[in-house]
Amino acid sequence: MAFSGPEPWLPASLISQRLKAEEKTLDLEFEILSVGFNEKGRYALRLSAENPLLAGSGDGVQLQVNDGDPLQACCAVTDVIEQQDPGQSLILPRNKFIFTLPKGFCKNDGHHDARLRVEALRLEGASGQAVQRVGQAIFPIYPRPDQPRMNLEAREHEDLYRYCGNLPLLRASEDPTVRHCGGLAYSVAFHVHRAPQPPASNCPPAHRQPEPMAPNPDSSSSHCDQERLSPEPGPWQPQAQKGFPLPQTGSMSGRPNSQH
Repeated sequence: MAFSGPEPWLPASLISQRLKAEEKTLDLEFEILSVGFNEKGRYALRLSAENPLLAGSGDGVQLQVNDGDPLQACCAVTDVIEQQDPGQSLILPRNKFIFTLPKGFCKNDGHHDARLRVEALRLEGASGQAVQRVGQAIFPIYPRPDQPRMNLEAREHEDLYRYCGNLPLLRASEDPTVRHCGGLAYSVAFHVHRAPQPPASNCPPAHRQPEPMAPNPDSSSSHCDQERLSPEPGPWQPQAQKGFPLPQTGSMSGRPNSQH
C-alpha cells in the first residue's frame, strides 16, 4: 500500500525533519510476542523487508535475529512450531528481528513503499519437506497510515514510532471474503540506525588492593579471565534469497556482515 505525500498540513520544519530521516539508515525492530493458527499443524513464519516499487531493494538490507550477528539478508524464516490446540497462542524462541534499511529504502515520494511481509508457511507430510503458504500479512514500514502517526520531531536517539498491535494472517486466496488463518501479536519500533551494543562482561570488577609502602615493579595488574565466558549459541541464520526456503529447526545459511 502506498501513501502519497507530502501532507499539506505539515509545517515546513517538520517536513524538513522527515526528509532528514529519509536520508539516513533506519532500523525496524519487529518482535513477535505470540502467534496462533486456526487449524492444527506445523507452521513457520517468513518475514521479508521489501520495497516492491524499487528494483533490487533487498540487496542492501541487513538483518539481526535476537542477539545474533547482523547478516546481509532481507528475509528470514522462524523456527517451526506445532499448533495442537487451534487458536492457542504460541511463543517463538527466536522472535526479535531487526531490519537495517539502507539510505533510499524509505521515502514518501510515491515511488517507494517500504513494508514488512509476514507469510504463514505450513509443513505437510511426516518429514515436513512439503511447504505450503497458507496466509500472509502486510505491515507498512514507511510511509505510514494515519494511525498511529509518526513522531516527525524525533531526535537521533528517539523512535519515529513504537507501539504494540495485532496482525491478522489472511488466507492465501483471491477471494476477498476468505477468513484469516491465524494472527500474531507484535511490538514494533522504527528509528535511525543504532549500532549493536557489545555484550557486557560478566567478570566481577577486581578488588583494589592496598598499595605497599614501596612500589614493586614485578607486580602485575589483575585481568578478567576471558576463557570463563561461555560463548553464546550460534545465531539462527536468516536468508537473502527469494522463494520458499524449507523451515528447519537448525541453522540456515547467511552471509556475515563485515561492515558495521
